Amino acid sequence: MNNEKLIEAVREHEVLYDLSHSKYIDSTYKDTIWKAIGKDLQQEGQVCKTRWNNIRDNFRKSMRKNITKSGQAAHKIKKYKYQDQLEFLKPHLQERDTMTNLEND
Repeated sequence: MNNEKLIEAVREHEVLYDLSHSKYIDSTYKDTIWKAIGKDLQQEGQVCKTRWNNIRDNFRKSMRKNITKSGQAAHKIKKYKYQDQLEFLKPHLQERDTMTNLEND
């Protein structure tokens, strides 16, 4: 499967990545879109969805890895393979709140 074509197909369907989209929670609607993307790419829709999730998650991990913490020495940053194509995702990626069992003083 051509990952660049998959990324472009997803970019054209905001409902697949924009949490604020009115139909984002409609899984039936999104499944229909995945089937259409799969047809265009000559793959099963579920295969495209799984591949997209891997690409998106790797992009998110890459971005997280490249954030330098306060007091930490700068390190050489390796750019994620599809970073340029995935720039459209940045406003839509949300980090989950972390939980801790430590109390605040």
